[in-house]
Amino acid sequence: MISQVPAVTYAVSLARTRRFVTPLGTVSVHHVQPTFFFGFEDAGQAGGRLATPEKALVDSLYLTSARSRLFHALPELEWPRTFSVRRARAIIERIQPERRRTLVRRRLDELLERRRRQR
Repeated sequence: MISQVPAVTYAVSLARTRRFVTPLGTVSVHHVQPTFFFGFEDAGQAGGRLATPEKALVDSLYLTSARSRLFHALPELEWPRTFSVRRARAIIERIQPERRRTLVRRRLDELLERRRRQR
């Protein structure tokens, strides 16, 4: 959902949060709860699995609410035509604890409002 090539590739995992620097780039892996580890599709010929656009955005918002404030600003966000607000909201409802769920819901609402104003 971004048009720029990122300096860091972010991934969610059940593993501990850590950062890997490789000749191909930097990968930053972030821990999520097992109940929140879902929402992936096959990546095609490249192999592996990628988050759906809805899950990728919600994961970013989930990580924003952490102390690090990672992804606090998403100025280059591009909304694919296939993006489903309903699916994103359903993903948010699976977030525990409730406080974090509320923060993520509020942040999504802010992004949707900004998108509406830009149209």
